[in-house]
Amino acid sequence: MDETPQQQQPVDGELLDLNDLRVFAYVASLSSFSLAAEALGIHKSSVSRSIIRLEALFQTSLLNRSTRKVQLTARGAALQERCTDILNRISDSIGHVGSLAAPPQGHLVVAVSESAGLATRIQRRLLPHWVELFPDVRLTLRFTRHKAELKSEDIDIAVSLGASTHPTRTQLGVVERRLCASPIYLQRMGIPVRPEDLHQHSFVVDDGNEADSFVDSILEPLFSTVLLPRSSANEPSAVRDLVLAGAGIGCLLGPLCDEDVEAGRLVRLLHDMRIPSLAATVAFPSRKQLAPAVTAFVDLLKSVL
Repeated sequence: MDETPQQQQPVDGELLDLNDLRVFAYVASLSSFSLAAEALGIHKSSVSRSIIRLEALFQTSLLNRSTRKVQLTARGAALQERCTDILNRISDSIGHVGSLAAPPQGHLVVAVSESAGLATRIQRRLLPHWVELFPDVRLTLRFTRHKAELKSEDIDIAVSLGASTHPTRTQLGVVERRLCASPIYLQRMGIPVRPEDLHQHSFVVDDGNEADSFVDSILEPLFSTVLLPRSSANEPSAVRDLVLAGAGIGCLLGPLCDEDVEAGRLVRLLHDMRIPSLAATVAFPSRKQLAPAVTAFVDLLKSVL
């Protein structure tokens, strides 16, 4: 059993190699030397040497290698928590300095998970500003429901919702969720005024989004019974369309429903009911997070969330 982490002093005369720290972050996130080597485009032996150097530097074991799946020791887990933040801060600093010298240019490939529900906001709020501000960047924008595409090395920026295990991930912000229904549905079924009233209503759910667990994680414990949704779809905008059509109540992503609520096409329900927000994250599979075009897109994306 791993001992409680204690403060260790690095070996005198040795300096931390940030490349070794980056390799460790990949191994820790992917739980595999082979997968880390593949993701970084280096030999597995190079990954092993980086881990050995780190363990010698910190004079402690960072990984348990006794099982087929690499596991972190308590000290390794503590290092992972800090090194991800360190690497992100260094990338931000270098990217900022680099952006002062070189304007964004070249080809930028961005993949956005359809489950994030951000397509409309990106198209209407981000793209007009992007085209005006960065005319020298050729942008390829892909909306996808395939997780594998979000990890492809030809993708410069991958945008998704919920937990991400990619070593280069960083959180953009949070996306709020709203409980909504159409006026037509509420006229027919009545307006719920308490969470307990929801038991009498029909629900529309996103069965293609692992992060959409409103019914099973919030409502079912409230009623201590299994609730079967009346309708479902495997894409957030399709769920919104079903709710707009009067199929039932839906837990919708803010970027997808806010305009409909403002226009009166949807009614927001139970404002005081706590619905956990979801983290919007970006990852950089092509490992070009320091490129001016990449940092510019991420900064603009943060501003429209």
